[in-house]
Amino acid sequence: MEKPVEILKSVELDFGVIELRSDNILTFDPNEKLEVYTLDILKVMITEFKTITNGTPRLYLCDNSKINSGIGSKEKEFVNKHTHEFATAFAMVENSALIRFLVHSYNHLYKPIVPVKMFKKKEDAIAWLKSK
Repeated sequence: MEKPVEILKSVELDFGVIELRSDNILTFDPNEKLEVYTLDILKVMITEFKTITNGTPRLYLCDNSKINSGIGSKEKEFVNKHTHEFATAFAMVENSALIRFLVHSYNHLYKPIVPVKMFKKKEDAIAWLKSK
């Protein structure tokens, strides 16, 4: 039987919560205030990710199932450029089948530095991360 997961560190931001779990997974759970990822929000997130992990990249899980809009090209470029600074693998939960398809297609054409995979269920995302 697996040990229960504990939250080792937690940071509450205006737009969501970042947590470092005992199973080595860094998580971001946006709240209802986050409607779209802007460069300013992404910069704050990356700074907090590096702080909470003491600069050591971890497995990363982001639950975007409550966000209705995608990410702009400047923001996508920023994420692609900086993901390796906080993540060794990146799992995202997303309700939209179209967004999941587009991200998988993009990642197939343009291999990211950090493995990225989209999921419909959080449990599947965590299982994939733990397999890394």
